[in-house]
Amino acid sequence: MNHKKLTMEVFGIVIFFAIVMGCGSSNEDSLENSFPVDVGENTAVFDITINSGELAGDEDILRIKKNENVSLNFFSDAGIAVHLHGYDIEKTVSPGEDQTMEFKANATGRFAITSHKT
Repeated sequence: MNHKKLTMEVFGIVIFFAIVMGCGSSNEDSLENSFPVDVGENTAVFDITINSGELAGDEDILRIKKNENVSLNFFSDAGIAVHLHGYDIEKTVSPGEDQTMEFKANATGRFAITSHKT
């Protein structure tokens, strides 16, 4: 399966996000430990749509500033769990519903977002 990659740059340091669809369902409990951020002037907001297990759209590079608040809004046509490695944030996205993952971009490096069918 060919997956489009989503990349974020934090002051020249690349944070790598890859959407990986696993087969089957996940029996693990969702961590649901998103850190609340003040969504406002200093928040980078991104809408991420996954259709039929593929990242939709042409946007594959997201640029944010270190220590900026980040809001990732996920939408999927199927039930999935998304996990941001390095920050240990996991969210369950119900089919046809939005789910938001918020965090402060205080860690630099490369981090993957993986997704699994629920």
